[in-house]
Amino acid sequence: MPINLKSIIEDESAIKSGRFSGAIFLTYTLNLAFFEQIIIPALEQAGCSNVVIIADPDGYNDALERGLKNISYAGLRYINTPFPRKGYGVQHIKMLLMVGPERGRLLIGSGNLTLHGYSKNLEIFTHFEFDKNNPEPESQLAFHEAWNLLSQMIKNEVFSDTTVNHINAISENVDWLNYQPADLLEFQIWHNYEHSIWSQFMNWRERAGLSGETTKTLRVFSPYYDSDCGMLIKFQKNLLPSQVDLYFSQKNTTLDGSKLQENWPEGLPIPNLFDIMETQENISQRLLHAKIVVGIEDSGSWCISGSANMTRAALARTYHDGSNLEMVNFHWSPDPTAFDYLLEKPGIITPIDVNVLQPTRENDVSEKPQRVFQNSITLAELTCQNDKLTGQLSSLPEGARKEGQIHFLRSDERMEIEISQDLRFLLPYKAEGGSCEAALIKGDGFESLPRWIDFTSRLQEYGARPYQARIQTKIDTVFGAESLLHELMDYLWGRTSQKQNDNSWGKRPKRYEPHINQSSFEDKPIPEAEEFIVPERDATGRILVDPYTRNPYDQSTYSLRNLLSLALIRLTQPSSTPTEHLSEDDANSCEKRESPDKDEQELQAKVRQRLCSYLVNYCERYAQRLCDSDFIGQISPIFLLENHLTLSRVLSEFLTHVEEFSTEIFTHCYWKIWAPLVWPSIIGMESKSSWELLSENHLVDDFISAWNQLNVSGNLVVMTSQAFNEPPPWSTGLSKPELTADYLAISKLISIFKEKIGIKKLDETVITKLGINQIQWDESKRIFKKIANYKTPIKERLTPLLDWIKLTDQGQKIPLSLIELIKNNGLVDELESYNQRPRPVYAIDTNPDEDGEIYCSHCFGAITSKSINAIQNGKLVLCSINADAWLYKEEELPPNIS
Repeated sequence: MPINLKSIIEDESAIKSGRFSGAIFLTYTLNLAFFEQIIIPALEQAGCSNVVIIADPDGYNDALERGLKNISYAGLRYINTPFPRKGYGVQHIKMLLMVGPERGRLLIGSGNLTLHGYSKNLEIFTHFEFDKNNPEPESQLAFHEAWNLLSQMIKNEVFSDTTVNHINAISENVDWLNYQPADLLEFQIWHNYEHSIWSQFMNWRERAGLSGETTKTLRVFSPYYDSDCGMLIKFQKNLLPSQVDLYFSQKNTTLDGSKLQENWPEGLPIPNLFDIMETQENISQRLLHAKIVVGIEDSGSWCISGSANMTRAALARTYHDGSNLEMVNFHWSPDPTAFDYLLEKPGIITPIDVNVLQPTRENDVSEKPQRVFQNSITLAELTCQNDKLTGQLSSLPEGARKEGQIHFLRSDERMEIEISQDLRFLLPYKAEGGSCEAALIKGDGFESLPRWIDFTSRLQEYGARPYQARIQTKIDTVFGAESLLHELMDYLWGRTSQKQNDNSWGKRPKRYEPHINQSSFEDKPIPEAEEFIVPERDATGRILVDPYTRNPYDQSTYSLRNLLSLALIRLTQPSSTPTEHLSEDDANSCEKRESPDKDEQELQAKVRQRLCSYLVNYCERYAQRLCDSDFIGQISPIFLLENHLTLSRVLSEFLTHVEEFSTEIFTHCYWKIWAPLVWPSIIGMESKSSWELLSENHLVDDFISAWNQLNVSGNLVVMTSQAFNEPPPWSTGLSKPELTADYLAISKLISIFKEKIGIKKLDETVITKLGINQIQWDESKRIFKKIANYKTPIKERLTPLLDWIKLTDQGQKIPLSLIELIKNNGLVDELESYNQRPRPVYAIDTNPDEDGEIYCSHCFGAITSKSINAIQNGKLVLCSINADAWLYKEEELPPNIS
């Protein structure tokens, strides 16, 4: 039942597919030290730069008092606001909503925003993921109901303008939140803002045809009950279950055995009681804090889970009636055993004698206000903007003078204020040092509760800089760099149209001018591409992304490639990013984080290994895509080749910097990205090539133009030399026939590119675009030329002799250099034999037939095994049948190299 909130927030399944714009938490109690040290970094990695925490006023004030000395970001990076108290109930919903233009993530459950709520207690959470392109009905309903409740809250309750604006900023461009969901009988989200959960449950029973039906078994997991067990008895009287089982932790419950027996309806069996104990080793005992009700019917089973305890305040009443605000999930299944799994993992379940059960109340009972009441004087708003502090009180005692003093709790500064008729006040205020601050108001016979100051400009600045800050946060950690690489490659995969005509391959980008102050960028030169293996760092060794991200990567291929390089560097070089820990003042409520650089090299290696597999799979999918007529029909040639160059650069950098990315893997990927363009059959693909598909769309001329504009030939030269290196001498090649097949194939591929596109004089600027130096470029060209003009080992060995025969037949003079080559290649004996019996020379196929025979291509006789062995070893051999022809082996292209 305990969950890892950090892992859920950081989960890449949605992050890499679409960034989140913000997050909203609802909670009863909270621990801001836990939130800032553990949760904020995860939110930043997920892209959530606009964050709002709405807490019950008691939880809010308790967290402020405990965190006053050591909290750093309240009002600066996130808004923490109390939910206005109404009546005698509490804000008891526990929810996390993360949204972005394309994706959403939602948790609804029982755990507060504390270390205990998300990792120590036994809690229940339901986790929803939303994909705009593939919406699931249950998730769509869950997000709709959660957002509908938040919309009602900010419309009807008293929240500060800053809070409302922040929530609106989170939902901006998230149109799918307003999609109308399907009405599902088997799944519901219920809250009690206007209608009680009980009434919604009974309405569902009527719709499901269960009204008046008796329930076989009722199972309740809840720590807290009414003192007279009233809500539990309401379930019993309406559902008439023949068996009731209650599960709780004896050390944390309000259930009283004597009161249960006293109030239970006569003639009905007393519920069965069970204590749940955690059994995991090396951890403190977890107490049940989950709230679940399971009903087993003849036709199936249902489950209610969420924030609601088994009390009237939670289930039978509404928030507008002055009761708690709650939210639950409801699931129905035709399987009566569907929810039995809830009893499988809690630990040891021990029966309890009702006669010995005593309430313990080790945790506060969250059913009524503790310190903040409806008539308590609170600060409804406290906002600093443009060196002015504005605020508003919720109320004043009757007859109190409209003047007072504001007390800043951290600085201990005090200032006089005047309070207007609408209970607002305004004063000049300049925050010192950029740190958070809280304040309260003292006046004639009253003192308000404290509130964090919301620094509007700082919140807007932080919310408006999701790009650089999010990228920096990811680069700072190994897992973040891995996630960033996935994100960038997935963006590349989906890049088929252009928001701006940047065409920035190898060019300096235009200056990026966001709305916030970017003065720190102004005097920094933009580094060239070849410098990315030596990135800028701060004094601690932390890689700085600002110089490389003036344009977001979705607006500049330059930035896209640079970030791919930086992410790779983060996974191959050590980092000196300083470790942060929780403050000593909060040590009792939060566990210290482990050092992020612990075993970093081992962690980097594991991540690199995963990325190698990811890249191989990516290239294999990419090969299929290059031969997909729909894809080729929708992407322009310039975009196709820009993406191709970016992927090529990634592969080359992996080969250079990642030891796990071997030359064999690189070569495999080389074939997957280059062959489908003009010759897919060589890698076993029975599809039309990109060239053929472009020709059908009359885009060949555009493709050739883009190829030359982007200097793709230079990239082909470098990658080919990296993948294959210089062909070995014929003496080595004779003993390694597999190399011959590879070089024949790549030589053929190059010839096809030359035939179709023409590899013109290579542009020397390619060395800056590919991050190589002049020496490397010259060597790449030399190797590429040798590969392009490749001769098989046998052909290379015999060529001087074949040239001698040709020149002799033509009556031409034999140059001394040719005689020298004949000597060097060991052809003197074969030349003498030929001179003794000059005959026609034929190349033969040495692949045997079904009988294992190899035949002379002149007389068609079967050649003896002795002659075959000599031919296989690169010799020129006289036909063993009629001695009327000289024979040598013709090495052929393989059908494919897959």
